[in-house]
Amino acid sequence: MSFDEGKITFQEADRRYAKLRREQESGSLSNEEFDAELKQLMVQDPEGRWWAKSPTTGEWHYHDGTAWVKGTPPGYQVPQAAPEDQPETQQSESVEAQESSRRVAALYAEAQRHADAEEWQQALECFEEAQRLEPGYRDTEELLERVRQELASPTKVEVPDLSGQTLSQARSTLVDIGLKPGRHSEITNDKMPKGQIISQSPEAATDLETGKLVSVTVSSGPRSDVAFGTLRVRYTGIPAGLRGSLELFLDGEEVGNFSTRGQEIEVKSEAGSRSIMVRWLKGTRPILGLSTNVSNSPPLTFQMRSNDVLDFTCGVRVTWLMGARPFIEHSQTPSSESSSRPEQNIQPLLALLGFSRETPTIHEEPTPWLRNAIVTLLVIGAILFILLVSLYLL
Repeated sequence: MSFDEGKITFQEADRRYAKLRREQESGSLSNEEFDAELKQLMVQDPEGRWWAKSPTTGEWHYHDGTAWVKGTPPGYQVPQAAPEDQPETQQSESVEAQESSRRVAALYAEAQRHADAEEWQQALECFEEAQRLEPGYRDTEELLERVRQELASPTKVEVPDLSGQTLSQARSTLVDIGLKPGRHSEITNDKMPKGQIISQSPEAATDLETGKLVSVTVSSGPRSDVAFGTLRVRYTGIPAGLRGSLELFLDGEEVGNFSTRGQEIEVKSEAGSRSIMVRWLKGTRPILGLSTNVSNSPPLTFQMRSNDVLDFTCGVRVTWLMGARPFIEHSQTPSSESSSRPEQNIQPLLALLGFSRETPTIHEEPTPWLRNAIVTLLVIGAILFILLVSLYLL
């Protein structure tokens, strides 16, 4: 410690010490600066002894040549509070305020550490305590609101159906409801135009948290290396007295619906072995009022080659034993020879019997028991006929 000659009195040193102490406690004066200023407050008494105040207690000590000894300077009087000095109650309040400020600063720093680590509950507790001790401290209110949003339960929305949309349309649809477009992939597709969405993940109508991603698969158009042919199917209608419509199926997948006589449907089909059939959706019968049911035609298998155009005819036919049945068959050009279509040879006979194929008199499908009874009677008749012939020959 330096022993430069002091030029101040004990009372002046007391006053300056009190001021330095307040500045140190408020944080405007560092410990190092406080110690440096304190060295300037040494006072020499008439006996030549040097006196200095303790940095911690403020008590006077003198140097006896070897060490500092606590004592009372000669003629020293306890200093009275100077006009600029704070009263004891104010000093106490100042100390409490300083302690509170340090507490708030520590809570704020701790809350920020928790927020950076995404420990939202701990951050919330620290920010709330800091806000309680000192409302409006720095940006505590904004950070507190952010933490509360992170802790709030995420909102869920229903994923929309994006099929048929382009990527830009889907992106706009998702952003509008709080979702985000995810990655997209492309695959070839013969039915969906290029650039339109075929499928999505998660699927439509799924509940999803806002901010989550929705991925899509986009059509890149039909495969360029696949050969195609064309099917043309013409609807001949349903006999009078019957109701309903026909659905067209290609390889088990519905590709069209017939409702008007003469209607024609054209379908693209890959080359190779294919199967086609129709399903009759029977309407309610006008008299009996029976419920709607269905009936399928036998599947028709055919070979499709590249650029082929195959014509088919479909509709509903009425036969004596089988009743009304849907059918589909290759369209053929009528031959000039009657032998090419054997059924034409018996058409006049069927007409005489009242079972014309073109203008049937049976408009309702026979019930199974009636059909079975007719077949049974025919078999019994044939057996009786054979027995009679055998007896006659004997």
